[in-house]
Amino acid sequence: MSAVEELNSGDTSPLKGPAPKALPEDTSDVDKNEDIMPLTSPGDQPVQFVPGQPSNGDAKVEIGDAGGPPAFVGLGKEELMKYANDPFWVRLRWFLFILFWAVWVAMLVGAIIIIVLAPKCAEKKHGTDSFYELNLKNFAKDGKLADLGERASYLSDLGVTSVIIADVLKKDEFGGIVDFKNVDDQVGTITEFSDAMRKLKNAGLMILMTLVPNHSSTKHEWFVDPEHQFHDYYVRKPEGEVFGSSWVVVDAKPQQSAWVKDPAHNDTRYLQLFNGTADLNFRNDKVIEEMTGIFAYWKGKGVDAFVIPAASYLVEDLSQLKEQRATMNQPENIDVVKTILKRQTNEPSSFVEVKSLSQEAAAKYLENGIVPLSNEFDISTILDQYATTASKMSFFQQVHKSNHPVIRLSGPAGRLQGQNQDEANILRLLTYTSNASVILHFGDEVDNFDPKLNTMDWTQATNSGGTFTFLKKLAGIQRSLVDEEGKEGFTYPYKGADVKVFAFVRSEKYVVIVNFGTSEADVDFGELLSEPEAKAEVIIATPNAADLTPKTVLTKKVTLPWRSGVLLEKITEAAAA
Repeated sequence: MSAVEELNSGDTSPLKGPAPKALPEDTSDVDKNEDIMPLTSPGDQPVQFVPGQPSNGDAKVEIGDAGGPPAFVGLGKEELMKYANDPFWVRLRWFLFILFWAVWVAMLVGAIIIIVLAPKCAEKKHGTDSFYELNLKNFAKDGKLADLGERASYLSDLGVTSVIIADVLKKDEFGGIVDFKNVDDQVGTITEFSDAMRKLKNAGLMILMTLVPNHSSTKHEWFVDPEHQFHDYYVRKPEGEVFGSSWVVVDAKPQQSAWVKDPAHNDTRYLQLFNGTADLNFRNDKVIEEMTGIFAYWKGKGVDAFVIPAASYLVEDLSQLKEQRATMNQPENIDVVKTILKRQTNEPSSFVEVKSLSQEAAAKYLENGIVPLSNEFDISTILDQYATTASKMSFFQQVHKSNHPVIRLSGPAGRLQGQNQDEANILRLLTYTSNASVILHFGDEVDNFDPKLNTMDWTQATNSGGTFTFLKKLAGIQRSLVDEEGKEGFTYPYKGADVKVFAFVRSEKYVVIVNFGTSEADVDFGELLSEPEAKAEVIIATPNAADLTPKTVLTKKVTLPWRSGVLLEKITEAAAA
């Protein structure tokens, strides 16, 4: 039995005897003459088998000469030139060339058409914001930041969109800022500030903070530094150079020089507004850098934008010491404000409080997303300077024509709060229905608020009814008024001084009519709309016009009680159908 047969037999016993001989391999089909059978074709690189060491190890295979140049594949120059002038290829090249530029031009024209004809993004119009301006120490209970956060729902219910917070920073007894990056110990801590900002934001309110960069307290670390390393942070002059200067402290009574001796520095410092302060030198790049960091710091604490008082006085022209006008509204002011705010395009606008600003300068502020505030746009100004109906109309004409209409319903003096409530409501109606954003001062919403107290009475405020409700309704209506494209204008027809009616038409569909007189007045609003049989619906009326309830439909005329007002919306044929 052969060895194979023995293994296949299943016998697992050890093999016995000599090992079987292997049968010879059949190589009959192999040509013995290998020399005439090369592994490669003529001209090919040889394939070499290099045995590894030791024997029976890995083999190294080398294909061709790794360092030699690759064999050229493709048409040569002479072959290509055969087709260069071939009519078919010439025509194809020209076709592709013309097609490329035709497509490029078509894409360019298409892009231009899209830019020109595509509907523009809706721009944010004036008259959609209402701000609530408060002095923290007089508004919050005990003047504390912790209480401010608890008033978030109250402010939101009033319908305001933003809160302006003043009197937060650490100050001295003269009102000068001692620390630009810290809150006053009397109002709380930085942690409480951040917590209050969070609560206001959660209520949907935008936050603006009043910050005065024009000057610091003479107790500020920059001013009292014993090493005098911040000497140039302030506006200074040798005493001999300011002799005879006509620069005086603004509104000081009695009048006093704006230059104050500073024995510690052996010169004089400049004082523009308040005793105990020193004006910062905004011609010094280090001051601008410091102030830029201060504004950025408060943004990091939750502030969205700022109100900058005394912005007219940031830079002075020190070459004109005998000209008081050289102390305000210098062209460099705009660049300083722009730099220190470092406003991004997606950030809300900040305000600057300015005095006697030209329209050109106002336009430059607006170009940089900064809104100038002026006392010229203040209800107090109306009460002082626009006594007659015609004059009041003139004021609102200015508001409507302005490219930055922002009206303070009441300043810190509380002028509107002390007026007859019926006339005050007329002015509120006119302001909210114009194209102006509105700034309320705390207490404006409280019935019979006493401005002399200048402190919020929260028992009175939470029980306030008529004024709070009226302002809340006006705030909602203010945001709902939509000017149609191409019809944003205003017209100002009125009836003269004997019948004290003032009216304007907005966007050809909203009619605002007020009666400043002391007797009832019939007003033909159809005449105002140039439609004799026009119909209109009451949107809102002052509280004393009890018969003019919302949704009331009127035809042609409206009867207004004395010292009352109404907002009407024209009913179009489509709406009537």
